[in-house]
Amino acid sequence: MKKAEQITLIKSEHAKLDKALSQIPPNHMEVSDTSGEWSIKETLAHLTYWEKELLADYARWVNGQPIHEFESEEEINTLNDATRDKAKTMPLSQAVSEFHQSYDQLIAWLDSLPESELDRPFAYGMTLGEFIGEDTWKHYQEHLYLFEKHL
Repeated sequence: MKKAEQITLIKSEHAKLDKALSQIPPNHMEVSDTSGEWSIKETLAHLTYWEKELLADYARWVNGQPIHEFESEEEINTLNDATRDKAKTMPLSQAVSEFHQSYDQLIAWLDSLPESELDRPFAYGMTLGEFIGEDTWKHYQEHLYLFEKHL
């Protein structure tokens, strides 16, 4: 996938989250349902964490440092749970602000990224371009249903 297509997908899927987010009353953003489903605030922190981790992984990679590839789903779930726990005590305004800031950083990084980088092997047997998709637009799609449930 070309860089312009990747950026278009990221912006399009993120816009869906933003639109839903703008329609959710703030007092609904910190409420988890009884099934254990994450709150909007926790999900914002989760998405933010993985965007920031993508940027950090790339920085490590270009500096010749290893990228941490998780050994199992359990390891990822443990990290996600820790991110969720941290989000529980975070002010909603901080979660929303960091969500927008990490996205802006991501788009700025993508704008400056040479197109040729997208085809280079990166992690988990994926190219950088494939990996970017996993941590951005595909990840947004995965969690959009939760935002839409609160509309």
